[in-house]
Amino acid sequence: MAFAHGGEEHSHGGGAAATPPLAGSGNKPARLPDGSLFLPKPVQRLLAIRTTLSMPQTLALTVQLNGVVVTDPNASATVQPLMSGQLLAPEGGFPSIGSRVEKGAVLAILEPAASNTDKGDQQDKIAELRSLLGLAEKKAERLTSIAGLVSEMDVDAARNESDVLKARLQALQGSLAQQPETLRAPLAGIISTANVMLGQQANAGDKLFTIIDPSRLQVEALTYDPGLAWRIGGASAMIEGQRVALEFVGASQQLRNQALPLRFRVKASPLVMSVGQPVKVAVQTKQQIKGVPLPAASLVHDGQMEPVLWVKTSAERFTPHKVKSQPLDVDTLAVLEGLPAGRVRVVTQGAALLGQVR
Repeated sequence: MAFAHGGEEHSHGGGAAATPPLAGSGNKPARLPDGSLFLPKPVQRLLAIRTTLSMPQTLALTVQLNGVVVTDPNASATVQPLMSGQLLAPEGGFPSIGSRVEKGAVLAILEPAASNTDKGDQQDKIAELRSLLGLAEKKAERLTSIAGLVSEMDVDAARNESDVLKARLQALQGSLAQQPETLRAPLAGIISTANVMLGQQANAGDKLFTIIDPSRLQVEALTYDPGLAWRIGGASAMIEGQRVALEFVGASQQLRNQALPLRFRVKASPLVMSVGQPVKVAVQTKQQIKGVPLPAASLVHDGQMEPVLWVKTSAERFTPHKVKSQPLDVDTLAVLEGLPAGRVRVVTQGAALLGQVR
């Protein structure tokens, strides 16, 4: 960056001499007959005009995509009960949204619910199995005692029948005396959603909590170019004015609304990122172009809404140039046509104010 300062006698754009200011303009800004501006040094400092020296370079062709912040499937979890019952709060109460929890932390306790009819049916089945088990055990004992008179196959069958009935009885007795289910956090993170209340009746599979690790978020973008996934060299996104670097994870093999989903991993998640937040993704491809890289804020529009860059051609003279450009990343553009050849000093801050000088 270059700051305007007094006593500067630069020759820019091939050494062209500065055009003298209009007669009577003195130290006031003035529009010159050729469309350029005369801007005295004090005014440049007042308007905080900043410039940078740029020249054509070989750059990566960039494509802009619409994206949205999503969770990493390995860093997010949903907490659901395995059975129906009544929710009870753990010691300290239910965690609220925004609370940080550690892996294994108790989020809620589920008291199993069973109707009197269900309990009666289970008790009848238990009594029936006990009776069958008693008969099976006596049969197995009798056949074992006369093992020499009956086949070994009959003895084994009787023992197996007894073992099966015993296992069924134990399982049914265990279901009758179900213990409260403790719902724990499967990973460390932030509570994103909490759909719980004290005494609430929850069914098996209800989504009670959602936990997200905010340090491991991802971005999903859609492209209508199926071949783009093979040409990606890098990517970035702009989140609340902050440039965030992305790492390409992979592309889906199934179209969604005629577009191909691309997944990127956020290398360093800023605090301002939220799941579901829309973002602009700049994808740098392996294809190269020739252009002049400049901050996106350098580009302004004239009265005809055509894109213009202001070039500082001497210490107090600025010339507008209509250019053709394309985004390079979320905060940088590449000027393809319209600038003088070679090294040029382009206004990067305060360009919009220059267009207001008459």
